Parts: sequence; structure tokens; C-alpha cells
Amino acid sequence: MAKPLQLLPTDDRRLNAVRRDLCDEVLNLLGGPPRVATYVCDQPGLDPAYWHGALAALATRHGWRVVQQHFTDQHDAEGSPQFNAACRHAAGGFIDGILIIRRHALDLRDDEYEQRLRWLREHRAFLAVHRQLDTGSAW
Repeated sequence: MAKPLQLLPTDDRRLNAVRRDLCDEVLNLLGGPPRVATYVCDQPGLDPAYWHGALAALATRHGWRVVQQHFTDQHDAEGSPQFNAACRHAAGGFIDGILIIRRHALDLRDDEYEQRLRWLREHRAFLAVHRQLDTGSAW
């Protein structure tokens, strides 16, 4: 008899699960709708204004409050200064979450990404990643 097939989680899947769990923890701690800001890494062929608007509309449909300020890094910006500014905003209590298009928009190695997720959680903030605008499960 053949052994049952076991699917091992990839690091992307594991990190996605960590991100979702930490996001849920923060959402459960908040007394009301989270205040969120959008972050986009501008890349050739990408319209940052469109994506800031799309992320904001999706958050609003979830009942989240979108702050007026949004953050945009240029694709060649070393060290993602605007993402770091968004994180400082979260640590300062101005926002509860940062919304991004996809995980790989952040120029972070897997270990750095996980550290940033946990750092945000320590500051009662979260990172939410947009999946597909045309599906029911967006975050």
C-alpha cells in the first residue's frame, strides 16, 4: 500500500499563516474598526494611485477606517523608506494596520519579513496583504 501524500508547507505559506494569525490577534485586541494606511511599491507599469484607491476601497468594504495618508516607495528605493515610515506611524499609534498589494512588494528576506510582522504585533499593529480584488477572501 502506498504511503499517503504529505504536503509540506512552503515558507511562503508558513509566513502567510503567521501574518494572518498576528493580524487576527491585533484585530481582536482593538475595540473597534482598525485605522489603516495603504502602502504601494511603485514599479514599472503599476499605477500607484489606482492601487492605493483599490486597497482603500477594499478596506472600507471590510468596515475599516482608511486614513488619508498613504505611503509609496519607488521600486529602486533602497531600504523601503516609505514602508519604514508606515511602520513608524503604526508604532506611534496613528494607524493600526498597513495594507499592501502583495508580500513580495516588500524588499525583505523571509526572516526580515517575519521579524517585521512580529515587531508590528508588539506595537499593536498588523500587515494585511491584498489577495485578489475579484474574490470573496481579500485579506
